[in-house]
Amino acid sequence: MQAPSEQPRINTQTLTPTKTLTASKTRTATRTPTATKTDTATPTTTPTPSSTAVFESTGVVNGDFEAQGNGWNQRSTMNDTLIAHWSSMPAWTGQYVAWLGGIADSRDVLDQTVFVPADNTTLSVHMGFHSQDTVCINDTANVFANDTRIGQFEVCNQSKWAPLPMYSQYEFDLHQWSGQAVLLTFFLTNDSANPSLWFIDTVKFIPTSNNSTLQNADFSDTHLGAWTEEGLRNGQRVGQFIANGVAKLGNVAPPQNLAVDRISQYVTLPVDAKRLLFDYVLRSEELCGKSYDVLNVEIDNKLVGAIDICRTTPARTGSVDVSAFAGRRVRVSFLLVTDYSQGSEVTIDTVMIRNTWSAISIPTVVVIP
Repeated sequence: MQAPSEQPRINTQTLTPTKTLTASKTRTATRTPTATKTDTATPTTTPTPSSTAVFESTGVVNGDFEAQGNGWNQRSTMNDTLIAHWSSMPAWTGQYVAWLGGIADSRDVLDQTVFVPADNTTLSVHMGFHSQDTVCINDTANVFANDTRIGQFEVCNQSKWAPLPMYSQYEFDLHQWSGQAVLLTFFLTNDSANPSLWFIDTVKFIPTSNNSTLQNADFSDTHLGAWTEEGLRNGQRVGQFIANGVAKLGNVAPPQNLAVDRISQYVTLPVDAKRLLFDYVLRSEELCGKSYDVLNVEIDNKLVGAIDICRTTPARTGSVDVSAFAGRRVRVSFLLVTDYSQGSEVTIDTVMIRNTWSAISIPTVVVIP
């Protein structure tokens, strides 16, 4: 999967005095040991598992990290513990989580030799990123199977408000190693300034899906679970955003300030895919042209369009170009990020993938410069 490679879409240096973000709303990613971030006893890294029987029964050893470092090799240029319990970084499940980065000029590696089950070749990982870097080429996160890179992310601050870290479910295709043992590696590189961090939890193999059309694209089924629904406040929960035949992110009254809401779904795009279409209705008290509150449209974490959510934006159909991803299995995401004042919400319906540009006039979702 490909991460954003463009410059940040919103200038983080153009905040107006009336929109000053208070210190209490700012997340610091620097890994400075404090009383609130106390490591448990440093786990002892065990040798890479070598028993095929163990691999076959588990797929990934200690994938939820609740056995601390058991099964994983941890290496850091800062001699930092990567798997532990921190009060400032809650785990997705249980108490323990892997935390890579957060320190400038660091290299962190987490790896394990795993056995890829013949019938479950998709690797599912709950993970997320946070960064102080406004340039999207300096800090990189990579996932490898042996020497093959199966995931790449350029980690940077992609929001005016730098939302707090949020877990999201990612999938990686390992079908070419079906029935084999491979070295699974998570590798984060930070440059000398503005550190980024990568937090990882719940690494496991799941059944492979290859749907070539979006499931529940009209949101008629509230509890189907085809769309992953994730919110900073409520975690991941089916039905929190999808109800009454639509998906609604954010809220006007009472306003959900500093909201980070997302729906996403994996789909294999047809080889002739051209556009992603969706209907949307916006409600907001924000000023237009300021991009205080934004709806981002992403394909595999790459920004393909953004909408400034404000007072006078009309209801319409949005269209984004997905031809560069045709023939690939990708993650389609709608991500709402709001600031700390006013309230905004977006209602989404009828998401479609089309193989024509069409002669009808449909506004293209414009990436905010």
